[in-house]
Amino acid sequence: PTGAPSQDPAVEATDSLATIAPTARPELPRPYLDGIEFHYYENPDALAADYEAGRLDAVSGVDPAIAAEIASTPHSHLLRYPGSTLTAVLFNLRPGHAFDTPTVRLALFRAIDREALIDEVFAGSAALAQGLIPSSFPLFDAEVSTPVRYDPEEAEFRLKQRGWKRVDGQWRRPGRDEPFTIELLSPDESSNPAAFATAEFVARSWTAFGISTKHTGLPAAEFVRERLTRGEYE
Repeated sequence: PTGAPSQDPAVEATDSLATIAPTARPELPRPYLDGIEFHYYENPDALAADYEAGRLDAVSGVDPAIAAEIASTPHSHLLRYPGSTLTAVLFNLRPGHAFDTPTVRLALFRAIDREALIDEVFAGSAALAQGLIPSSFPLFDAEVSTPVRYDPEEAEFRLKQRGWKRVDGQWRRPGRDEPFTIELLSPDESSNPAAFATAEFVARSWTAFGISTKHTGLPAAEFVRERLTRGEYE
């Protein structure tokens, strides 16, 4: 709506978001539904409980793991609507960080079993991304989008080529005596459950590979404004 509010005291204020009643069409068949009621939940467990109790007819926008769980309810059907949301690891490439060398970045990527990540975090409802362009997009080129396979042995070989050493199961950078550690940032669980769970999986993978990784989940505003925008991250 545009223009100034009515000054006529006889005109009552109305909710601008209210649904306008439809025009009666007696010549048409009556719909099977008298109406649709939407419920919004902050707690996914409460949503799942209401669905399983029969208080909801349909659910959308939930975490993949929750969707898979409630889909197992009798007479339920899971419908997938593919999107192009990318969940990825972003390294700080500023000078002075250990990640300014492609070999190191590839080694860390090869230490992540992304197929297992998809099964655990996304309940199998995601696809591997080989780059920033979705594989379903016309501009995607499979020849230049080389897959990075899960291969911890290759990762170890490449790090050793760059002068890294593994002492007592922990990797050390060339010329350093202390074990190499990483702080991995992500939105916190309430801001983005999928990204948080992905970061948890990556942190466990790198720690098992021999690089102690601390996962820090932050509220969305702090994650972006205080850390990413300022370059205060690894």
